[in-house]
Amino acid sequence: MRTSPRDSCSGRNQPSKKSLLTLAGLGLVLVLLTGFTPLNAIHSTSHDVRHALGIPCH
Repeated sequence: MRTSPRDSCSGRNQPSKKSLLTLAGLGLVLVLLTGFTPLNAIHSTSHDVRHALGIPCH
């Protein structure tokens, strides 16, 4: 079976908008929960990670 170059670019491997929004929402929730938690150890860890990634946080 031969496939043309057009067959390999059909877009079937592209993530759906729903999955992208779900993942973005999950990421936002995780960042907010760890960034604003009253538990000092978790908050400090997320703060240090933000600094290590170069993301401004204050």
